[in-house]
Amino acid sequence: MGISLIIAFLYGSMIWGILPIEVGVSWESHLFGLLTGIFLAWNTRHIDRPKLKDWRLDDNLDDYFPEDDGGY
Repeated sequence: MGISLIIAFLYGSMIWGILPIEVGVSWESHLFGLLTGIFLAWNTRHIDRPKLKDWRLDDNLDDYFPEDDGGY
């Protein structure tokens, strides 16, 4: 939670780049970049994500790795 607050504090001021505060700064490109990012995030929210693998060990490891007789 603390890291999220720090990131929001550090990068939260980027929203002011949309408003025309300084002469010579292209605020239109920042505005349309924001709108494009929101649009793409909204349209791709239902794309299937890869399933996470279950990395826990099985209870039946002997089925996969039988005891070795000592020879290769």
